[in-house]
Amino acid sequence: MKLRSLTVSVGLLLLLSAHVSAAGISVTSWNLRTSTSESIGFPSPFDWDEVLVVTNPLVHIGDTQVGQNSTHVEYDCSWLMDEAFGTFGSNFTHVTRTVRVRQISTVAINIIPTEDIRITFDASVTYAHTPGDETVVTFGGGVANLTQGFPVFVENFNAGNAYSEPASDVLTIQGEAILLAGNTYRLGYTLDTDNGADFTHPPTGILDATGWANFTIAPVPEPSTVFLIAAALPLLRRRRAQRRCSHRK
Repeated sequence: MKLRSLTVSVGLLLLLSAHVSAAGISVTSWNLRTSTSESIGFPSPFDWDEVLVVTNPLVHIGDTQVGQNSTHVEYDCSWLMDEAFGTFGSNFTHVTRTVRVRQISTVAINIIPTEDIRITFDASVTYAHTPGDETVVTFGGGVANLTQGFPVFVENFNAGNAYSEPASDVLTIQGEAILLAGNTYRLGYTLDTDNGADFTHPPTGILDATGWANFTIAPVPEPSTVFLIAAALPLLRRRRAQRRCSHRK
């Protein structure tokens, strides 16, 4: 009975801590942008259409189409307005059906934690293009400490035939870190797909890339909570050991 009471107390304390710390960040700026442009040679683009620039998002869906090419990006930024814990969700699709077209989806969100927070970044892109086409897929993202001027974690991929990489693949990024209160951090990612001219094979212009990127911000358990959890673990182990002994008898 004592063990059950302690376990329930720990669970209630976790819930109360998460509720009390519901505003652990200050959002200073964000920029969500998609664009479609034409590549003249490589890599010198000029803008065809500035598709979407979001400076005050809640839940925003943006589409554009240039000829046979389209970009679709969906941002879920509702938690940014409350400056609370939550997940920044983003889904994106790049569809290219002609040559010399470049499509870019990029995100940059600056935050200042008002207390230490835990951030998790989870992202994935699946791409496919016609083998032989001079195609580039660039995907990268992570978190940077702007106050101290260094990356917390970041990962970048260069894929496609232009880099002698497979014509289709899945690119994934995962990272987790504790961000300290008072510093300015940038959360960001970029998906850049470019179906440049090919000089050895007749280009078809087919290039698809679709995926998602999520930043999840959560509170760091307070020392008292960690202490209670640590205190409960030996009791749980002892309880399990007693059960094993009773079963053997």
